[in-house]
Amino acid sequence: MGLIKELVVDPLQTDFRYQLILMGPFASMFERLHETKLLDAMLDLGVDSNLHLRVLPSTHWDQFDPRASVVGVWYGGSASFAESTDHERMLTTVFNCGATVIPLVKLLSRFSESVPPELGYLRSINGLEWNDERVVSDILKGFGLTRRQRQAFVSYKRTDSESIARQVAHMLFDRGYQVFLDTASVERGVPFQDVLRDRLADTDLVVLLDSPNALDSKWVHEELDLVHQLGIGVLQLFWTRADPNNPSGLQSLATKGTELATERFPLESHHFLDPSNMLGDNAYLTSETLKSVADKAERARIRSLGSRRNRVISGLRAELVRKNLDLQLCPPGLVSITRDGRTIATAYTVAGLPDALLIDEHEARIAGNRERRAAMERSDFGPYRLVYDGLGILNERLHHSHG
Repeated sequence: MGLIKELVVDPLQTDFRYQLILMGPFASMFERLHETKLLDAMLDLGVDSNLHLRVLPSTHWDQFDPRASVVGVWYGGSASFAESTDHERMLTTVFNCGATVIPLVKLLSRFSESVPPELGYLRSINGLEWNDERVVSDILKGFGLTRRQRQAFVSYKRTDSESIARQVAHMLFDRGYQVFLDTASVERGVPFQDVLRDRLADTDLVVLLDSPNALDSKWVHEELDLVHQLGIGVLQLFWTRADPNNPSGLQSLATKGTELATERFPLESHHFLDPSNMLGDNAYLTSETLKSVADKAERARIRSLGSRRNRVISGLRAELVRKNLDLQLCPPGLVSITRDGRTIATAYTVAGLPDALLIDEHEARIAGNRERRAAMERSDFGPYRLVYDGLGILNERLHHSHG
């Protein structure tokens, strides 16, 4: 309720860069299911939602501003509602400004009967169920606060947990991730260590399968050292065993020194298809456990991206100070570089490698803002830059990016 109650503000004191349009017969579900998660995720990304996010239910559609970064969410359902014509008209308006629209339904099996034709057979837009953890991530992606391609790296000891690693990789793939899975993701004849560093440099999240013998692996050690250097977020799955002398009834088998993982998930016997088989080739997690891991991964990924971007900004600020330049930070990681009060360049800070897809996203975002494009044509803005740390990235990829 907080955001919607605070909509009446002095526009001169705020800069609503992001607008979320709530539509559909069950639009009120946003407050119960997604508001708090969205605010927390924006905070993790360094965005002050009080200043930069405006949530517009139907009672505040008159404050819609197409110059902002807009995302529409349609909370569908089979129930008819009195304002359906107004909501469908607003849906067309959101589409016409080129914004992302995310259809949400209670059950995907009833998707076609729960959304209007503009979201169903006319456009064939994929939907999500109300309680899917990807909802907030997709809103952030629509705002341009995170890159469109999710990247994950699964770190594990093959003799302990290869079957589980493959389960987790398939689960993440189904969630839209590109997944790096140890030697299975490396071509023959390619130096493994170089590829390892390169893939970690461009990942959003590391999933560490911290089995009892995981740190016996040379590669897991190297991977965790690189993860620490790069500041990548970690979702740690660690094993437990029954311990009647412990108040919780469990003893953690997590490796010492890994307690600062971004998110942690203790694996108990009931998380496995065969509770008596928790390690080795025949150990598998239940489908319910995999869903819980996927939900944790979504939250950990957002925190990881925010942390990595902040590291890039800190490094850029230190470099600019040495050159007697100033930096003004705007969300999400957009910085203006100034000299004597005059903007000489504008930069987007990037976590990972600025590949062709990411560069295209930023070009579209710049060109899509009519006011900014007009200002650039008047030479009020200096050149745009993408700033990234480059740690671990293969030299040939760095040369290609600079070219």
